[in-house]
Amino acid sequence: MSGDSKVVEIQKAAKKPRPTAKKTGGGGGGGGGKSSGNPNKFGKYCIKNGCLYLVKLDRDGNEIEVLLTNITAKIVEYVALKNGLEESTEWHIQGWRSNGSELPLAKVADAVFSGGNANWLNPKWGPNVIVEPGATTIRHVRAAIQYYSALDGDVPVRTVYQCSGWEKIDRGEWAFLHTGGAITAQGLVETVEVELPGNLAKYQLPAPLAGDELKAALASALQLPGVCPSKPQVGAALLCMALRSPLNECLDTDFVLFLHGLTGSRKSSVAKLALGFHGLGFTSRGERNRGFPGNWLSSPKAVPMQCFLAKDTVFIADDLKYTGGRSDDDLVKTANDLIMAIGNGSGRDTLTADRRLRNGQRSRCSLICTGEDTPKSQSTFARMLTMEITRQDVDEQALTALQIASESGQFAGLMSAYLQWMASNLDRLKSEFPALVVQLADSGTARQLASSHPRAPGIYANMVAAVEIFAEFLQDTGLMGLVEINAMQGGIEQALQSAFEGQRNYQDDQDPCLRFIELIQSALAAGDAHLPDKNTQEAPKVRPHACGWGRSGPGSEDYTPNGKRIGWFDPPKAPHSAKVYLLPDAAFEVAQGIAGRQRQPFFGGNAKSLWRLMMHRGLIVASGDKKSPRATWRKQIGGIEHTVLVIEAGLLLPAGHDSEI
Repeated sequence: MSGDSKVVEIQKAAKKPRPTAKKTGGGGGGGGGKSSGNPNKFGKYCIKNGCLYLVKLDRDGNEIEVLLTNITAKIVEYVALKNGLEESTEWHIQGWRSNGSELPLAKVADAVFSGGNANWLNPKWGPNVIVEPGATTIRHVRAAIQYYSALDGDVPVRTVYQCSGWEKIDRGEWAFLHTGGAITAQGLVETVEVELPGNLAKYQLPAPLAGDELKAALASALQLPGVCPSKPQVGAALLCMALRSPLNECLDTDFVLFLHGLTGSRKSSVAKLALGFHGLGFTSRGERNRGFPGNWLSSPKAVPMQCFLAKDTVFIADDLKYTGGRSDDDLVKTANDLIMAIGNGSGRDTLTADRRLRNGQRSRCSLICTGEDTPKSQSTFARMLTMEITRQDVDEQALTALQIASESGQFAGLMSAYLQWMASNLDRLKSEFPALVVQLADSGTARQLASSHPRAPGIYANMVAAVEIFAEFLQDTGLMGLVEINAMQGGIEQALQSAFEGQRNYQDDQDPCLRFIELIQSALAAGDAHLPDKNTQEAPKVRPHACGWGRSGPGSEDYTPNGKRIGWFDPPKAPHSAKVYLLPDAAFEVAQGIAGRQRQPFFGGNAKSLWRLMMHRGLIVASGDKKSPRATWRKQIGGIEHTVLVIEAGLLLPAGHDSEI
């Protein structure tokens, strides 16, 4: 028998492979239309029986197939992800098991797919995917997938934005991103892809309104101050925040609007009206918390990240409420840190693995907060415009009408029209708007329109400047005449001035100097501390009860000291008034103890910083000369020299039924 005949007989006698079902999607046995057992070769790889193989040459120069993995996979697209601060990329890969069943779409970060020997197949597709052992196997899998994907031509590439707000897209055109596409100078462009997580996906705008529909929407929006007739500043501030938010591209909003009130005060429903300007998905009624993009119950890092992604929009963090438990400490810190960061225009910078500086993810939204409680820091309050709402303040009929306007898309359609106008003017506004804010702040300071805090004129100026830019839009589009525009601006400015007049009370409540005095008064009244007479070391003959002394018993004429000694009372001696000499460390410790029990820390710095602040405020008597004053004195008391703070007794000891000071 010849050699050729022998080979033919061996082939006929060999066991034939069992036929397999027709595959779909991938190549070879995995879905490329090739039948199992027929290699589909590309480069030095092939698909056989639905598996990826490496094709090598043996010592004799013959091709051998080395199994890499028991699946086939193809790159569907390469996606660039942009969030306005950094850009990342990921591979979208479709896979098929060797039996032809389709695997879920895998989204693999570029660093994982392209770098090193990381096995990404099992984390994405589970334990039934087998990657053969070998130091370079996963690299060959990657190369095989890329070669196989190239058989159909270039891999599609697309860009997905992961934030809202202004971004330059095709040909340098300004576009306002939202989950429905983008608003440009031409109107709504739906081909721009924007993906936002969770409730941020509700930031979706409609096509710009025009004509009578736009005029009707404007008329509805201008009714916002009427939602609280007795406090028009509430609705006016909400409207200003909505108009201010898209101008963050020109100048960051460095303040926060805070609405607070008891449960049932309707503060959340009123605040939610501002969201209607940025999202058709935000409901104004019904499932209350689900209509907000964020809330204070989220993790400490969640709200700052949401404020970063919700660029150039109104963002609401709802329902700040302390429970009196340990969790309040984290909540207080989260609220204070976020508001301080917004006020300072900063983010938390970090270092990369190779020690390079990575910019922090600062807030890029206009933040509105609601809550039954407020933050616990004067510095935080200085960066907020705070307003209280009660149930009696809210006109339910007006609220319902505004909610209907919001739900029908009037507010969002008006915002789209405003953004369309801004897209053509944004480059000009980027230089003009910051200058306008400075000009208005200087004017407000000179006219003492917002004098509750040095930052108040800037907050006022930001809101008024936003209304001025909106007025320019109204005039350019012919929506309102000059007389109507002036009346609108005048009404809003007057309402805002009322808001800042009430802001001083909030500042005083959080003033650490005044809080310290109140805490010491509480300690003396509650029996946590006492002040003996400087000369006798006994109960003062003047104001013993106010100095923390109580009767030894019913009908007794003797007094017993309460709590810890925190200083001495120095009786009046003509021509000098009565003084209190406080031991700095003891007084500070007592004040901190009471504040801690109340879970309302009164000062974030150390004691020496507080004494300097009180000295500059004139609340303690300074020692030394005018050029180098000091907060403390050295006093000889009971034969021992002590370092003390000197305070006028009339400031520290409230009037009462005791003998007058």
